[in-house]
Amino acid sequence: MTSAIAISRITRDSVDIKLTGQTSRLGLMHHRSIDEKSSFDLASITKVFSTTTLIIRAIESQLLNLSDTLSKFMPEWKITDKSNITVEDLLRHESGLEEWRPFYISCHSPEEVLEKIRETPLKYQPKREFHYSDLNFIVLGEILKKIFARSLSETFEEEIVKPLALTQTRFSSPVDLKNVVATSIGDSIERKMVRTKKPYDVPEAEESFAGWRDYVLSGEINDGNSFHIFSGEAGHAGLFSSLSDINTFTQGVISGFIEPKRLAEFSRPRNSDRQGIGFRRFKMSDGEFAIGHFGFTGTGFAIRQDLAKGWVYLSNRL
Repeated sequence: MTSAIAISRITRDSVDIKLTGQTSRLGLMHHRSIDEKSSFDLASITKVFSTTTLIIRAIESQLLNLSDTLSKFMPEWKITDKSNITVEDLLRHESGLEEWRPFYISCHSPEEVLEKIRETPLKYQPKREFHYSDLNFIVLGEILKKIFARSLSETFEEEIVKPLALTQTRFSSPVDLKNVVATSIGDSIERKMVRTKKPYDVPEAEESFAGWRDYVLSGEINDGNSFHIFSGEAGHAGLFSSLSDINTFTQGVISGFIEPKRLAEFSRPRNSDRQGIGFRRFKMSDGEFAIGHFGFTGTGFAIRQDLAKGWVYLSNRL
């Protein structure tokens, strides 16, 4: 594999970019220098770029409220210890759900994953502590499917892609397989996590799964649950995008794509300075906070609403 890094500094009126490295089609051959349209696996940036932004659109369309409980959308959750968990609790990672599970080892469909989450006892006390968890956004993704009555990719296309005129952003696979940056050697990292039980002591066993990928992932979603269970279309991970499109999204947010009062609301912490509503919070040298999100594959973006500035960093660090 070859390395690739794309960086930008953004204001309302300008974008300053720096590009270095090559794409790696199929991870082996056909290298070319990356450009603004080269596709990166965004990983958890999906949590803000898609899920949090769509939650905001749903609130504006009066389809849900932050205070709505899970049982409003999924009545079968009413008789569990999760009945009073709210949409806001999930967005803030204060739901009490465990951090991560390799559901693809024991489940075969999104429905089975939701059932597993529903039946597994909470790991933490809800509303009291911040524990970053993919499970929160897996559940939010399924709620979005219910309230918009269509797939995540369809809703994302209508509510975000079209209004911003994005051209290289979509779920599951890159727009151009000839201009994509490879991420890692298969599922090697998650496989090691399951084998060593670090950093999470999951009950699943490595030998119970026959579908481990061992080839270079180039144009294939890196996240195991998103790829193996959700076909690359989930609330926690699944988007491919380019520096150009993320710059457009970031500049759009700075310029009011998300209404400033709403963005300020979603920026505020509750039990942790590191987390707002959906957005991660990053303390800067002047003591103020930027908001945005990182992705496990080596991606990240941040916004300072008060300064009308943004930053994007895309790489294939794995």
